[in-house]
Amino acid sequence: MFFVISGFVICRLLISEEKRYGSVSLKSFYCRRACRILPPLCFYLLALSLLLCVGLIHEDRRAIFGAALFLRDLPIGPKSWFVGHTWSLAVEEQFYLIFPTAWVIASKERRSQIFFATYFLCVAWNLYVSYTDWNPLASRAIWEGFACISCGVMIAIHEGRVRKAANGIPLFFVALVALVLLVHPIDSKSWQTTLFECLFVPPAIGLVLFSSMERKTWLQKLLCCRPLQAIGVTSYGVYLWQQLFTAPVRGNFSRSGEIITSLLPILCLVVPLSYFLVEKPAIRYGKQLSQRMRKASSGLKLDTETMPFVVAANRIEE
Repeated sequence: MFFVISGFVICRLLISEEKRYGSVSLKSFYCRRACRILPPLCFYLLALSLLLCVGLIHEDRRAIFGAALFLRDLPIGPKSWFVGHTWSLAVEEQFYLIFPTAWVIASKERRSQIFFATYFLCVAWNLYVSYTDWNPLASRAIWEGFACISCGVMIAIHEGRVRKAANGIPLFFVALVALVLLVHPIDSKSWQTTLFECLFVPPAIGLVLFSSMERKTWLQKLLCCRPLQAIGVTSYGVYLWQQLFTAPVRGNFSRSGEIITSLLPILCLVVPLSYFLVEKPAIRYGKQLSQRMRKASSGLKLDTETMPFVVAANRIEE
């Protein structure tokens, strides 16, 4: 779900920028992306390094360094609990090293075909690896993640058609698809599992989410309620910090550091602090820097007439 939504949101932002300015600025994109991702991650890794230095946790410095370089999705380096979850962040960022450039280079008429081919190339690669039991450097999680993100991109490109289709599909069928997603009937690590997770799961997630939002169902109300919206806004911090407080005691903590496992409620304090003191200022700075880059490259002047539209667009992006 994370990968599909990420592909949809990022592609939608590029489409919005292209409509607004007539083109996509790679400098602006990577500036916003770096300010969104790096400061909270560095804050978390710094906290781990300090805990390691004072002897409260057991961690390999190479693992922390690999997480900082977005390499935890590769089968290299030491195993780690505290930064092991950053594999999904690594998959996402590796995809976005390529995707924006491909978007800018490709013509508008070819984009749908290119990313449709990218999606099925990822599916075919996963099937080949599963069927042959080949163990390449790029793990299966990478290609499955790429397939889900590519599907999200395709949904963004054809958003109007997807919304119309989702609204026309019977609600009973959508509920059945959601049930299959929850049950996940295929458990064995085989080519059938790959086929299910790459070909069925990504479009099914898009169908369930869009159908729920279009029909104004109870799920739409749930997703739009204030508590869940607050969790969504701070979800990056939750994703990073929960790993510290939910770590198994054995092999991860020193005798004096075991107290950390009983401090899970502190997550309710750490996450908001991370958001308001690190994430939000960094996001704001990234947008300001992005606007300066865009202004310098296009020669636009943000006067009193255009400023309200820019402010509104920034709020939508956030």
